[in-house]
Amino acid sequence: MNNLKSDLCHWNINVFGNIFKRKRRLINRLNGIERNLNGVANSFLEDLKTKLWREYEDIIFQEEILWYKKSRCKWLKFGDRNSKYFHGITMVRRKKNRIEALQNDRGEWINHSEGDHLENLVTDFFVNLYTAEGNHIPFCLSGAFPPLSPSAYACLAKMVTSEEIRSAVFSMGGCKAPGPDGMQAIFYQSNWGIVGDALSDFVKGIF
Repeated sequence: MNNLKSDLCHWNINVFGNIFKRKRRLINRLNGIERNLNGVANSFLEDLKTKLWREYEDIIFQEEILWYKKSRCKWLKFGDRNSKYFHGITMVRRKKNRIEALQNDRGEWINHSEGDHLENLVTDFFVNLYTAEGNHIPFCLSGAFPPLSPSAYACLAKMVTSEEIRSAVFSMGGCKAPGPDGMQAIFYQSNWGIVGDALSDFVKGIF
């Protein structure tokens, strides 16, 4: 992990570069092409313009991910503390999720200032919703499941395949919380050609 962190820092500075500088440079080049193409046909500049626009779209996507990651880092750093940041996030969410009023069966609006009435309205709704009507016969599971065939047993016991592992990895949200190794799923998804075989062997070893 230490070697990876060092190599990523080197790659970020010397290979990937600063997103915002690259974005400004691309915008300047696109503006220059537009000025040169003003009323003049030039196939070379047209092709270059198309190529630069594709690069610009990639940078916009990278910038979006960067800000998403920065906001997540702030949450990891400050979110569990009793800080102004945490308090502000909580208040915004609370205001967004606050129920101001509900309508009862008679069409009357009960607002949050009538605290107990609003609470009782919600409680009564779910009590009525889940109250059984008529005679209740307990559901018995004894003997309800057919026995598995030998082929079904064999199917359940067979080794997980590399394709199943790949499908599971790519079904995860790329930017969700990282696993125990600190890497988010997007790392494995975007570098599957490099780490896929090793990860598949690791998972098969667990099975």
